[in-house]
Amino acid sequence: MFERQTIKAHSETPGAPVTPGIVLDLMQEKGFDLSGNTRNQVTPEMVGSADRIILMLGRIPPEDFLSQSEKTEVWDITDPVHMTRETTALIMDEVP
Repeated sequence: MFERQTIKAHSETPGAPVTPGIVLDLMQEKGFDLSGNTRNQVTPEMVGSADRIILMLGRIPPEDFLSQSEKTEVWDITDPVHMTRETTALIMDEVP
């Protein structure tokens, strides 16, 4: 499990992929400031209280509470990790 931190702090961690910083910049350009949002490990309680769970992995992870939930949808979106800013922008445009 990871330490709870803002997305901005995570993007500035030495050795972190550049993608979170690029995504923050691109979202800011669209008028969304996500820099203060925190990363959270998904829990069964979160799934229970959600209306819909969208996984953009192209697959469902092995956790039973995700794979057995009728709320879970899988979107086959390319992971932009280690991609260029331009490629990340194109991938973001795939998200409905």
